[in-house]
Amino acid sequence: MDIQQSIYSYMVTHGISIKFIADKTGMNYELLRRSLHSQRSMTANELVWILEALGVKLENIQEK
Repeated sequence: MDIQQSIYSYMVTHGISIKFIADKTGMNYELLRRSLHSQRSMTANELVWILEALGVKLENIQEK
């Protein structure tokens, strides 16, 4: 599972919508949706913004 899928899985598990993250980060909803479904590459900046919006550290969502 790649990091984008891990983030999306975390969001689903915790009841967090893509729209919520898009609104909180100011990211375009459609680009975010495509990123989380591994249909486009996510930039490092986008990754940081999403993790900050979720209030989690990268190691909290990575596969063990």
